[in-house]
Amino acid sequence: MMQPYKMLNTVMHYSWGTRGLGGYIPSFLQFTRERGEDIVMRLPPDLDPWDNATPWAELWIGDHPRAPSSLLHEEGVTPLRHLLSRSPSPSRRKSTLPFLLKLLSVEQPLSIQVHPDTYHAKRLHESAPQHYPDALHKPEIVVALDELVVFAGFKREGACTELCRTIPELAVVLDLPPTSQGRSLPERLLLGLIEYALRSSPREIAHMTDTVIHRISREGPVCHPLEKQVFLDLAHSYRGDIGPLMVLTLQMTTLQKGQALFLPPGVPHAYVHGNALECMATSDNVVRMGLTHKFIDLANAREVIRGEHEPLYFDPQGRGFFEYTAPVDEFRLFRWAPEGEDTIEAPQGTPQIAVIINGSGTMRYGRERENHSAFHSGDIFFIPEHLTFSLTIHGAGEVFLAAQP
Repeated sequence: MMQPYKMLNTVMHYSWGTRGLGGYIPSFLQFTRERGEDIVMRLPPDLDPWDNATPWAELWIGDHPRAPSSLLHEEGVTPLRHLLSRSPSPSRRKSTLPFLLKLLSVEQPLSIQVHPDTYHAKRLHESAPQHYPDALHKPEIVVALDELVVFAGFKREGACTELCRTIPELAVVLDLPPTSQGRSLPERLLLGLIEYALRSSPREIAHMTDTVIHRISREGPVCHPLEKQVFLDLAHSYRGDIGPLMVLTLQMTTLQKGQALFLPPGVPHAYVHGNALECMATSDNVVRMGLTHKFIDLANAREVIRGEHEPLYFDPQGRGFFEYTAPVDEFRLFRWAPEGEDTIEAPQGTPQIAVIINGSGTMRYGRERENHSAFHSGDIFFIPEHLTFSLTIHGAGEVFLAAQP
């Protein structure tokens, strides 16, 4: 009998994650010594999950080969991919999910990065498979679970004009890119910083950064106070890295609970602080530009960046059932946030994943909804394709549904 399955997912402990068991992810998972066996952790050997210095960065939900989820049932545990392979369908070209969900808990800024489109993904995979392990693009949407600060897309032209007027040391990089004709000022400024970094030593970059710090401190409100503080913190932490200067070219946005940004390929971005749910095409292709000790690929970043692509902003404006209508073929993402007891008939026909952020209720499934199971905060379910189901929540709550179109 087809049924919803609770999922066993993998935690990633990257250094930028929120530290300690009071963070979002261990709290969501209700992580205790009794439940430890139900959670897969990719812990470096020198980290202890019970240590408050241990970062909890991401929870991967899907069948990505780096961290594939499994399904819990009465007979034990089955890899999600095994179930997908046993139920081939014309709706899926492969026996895999085309999307990946993640819960993110960001305590320190992530790298400045950009994702390639399909053309560049294929080229990068062919030339450097050790850094770009697949030939797929990676559009993604990020939804705030509380207040989330992000840099995404370029600043407006006027803001960058004022930045260059106030900090002439930044303006000198505008003429460095050999192919900047026809591009906007913010894009030219970022490409100029990339070119400057490719030609300069870390010591020279640090000197330029110090000059900009002096200008910003002396000239006053060149940028938003929070943006200024983030820049100063990053400049202290990543001395000799071009990343802190790059964030000055990007638009800072503070998302509130439920608000979201869709990031198409070619849009530079970095998450600064907060908790979020991400839904993306299943790919590992990330072109990093700074603020990281991982592989940085500035030469390819300048080819991948697309200034004409902009983030797409979503605001549910209250509670209820809302679809984040991202222009992609790999996923559909819904948020359900009722204020009181309510029932929805979930979209059906393709595989889905339900993430219960908070709330409790009943899932009914089957042709006549004759079967049911309870759900609670922290539960994650895989719903096989063609399984008809509804969700009833008992009081206020927040649930995300991700589905293949």
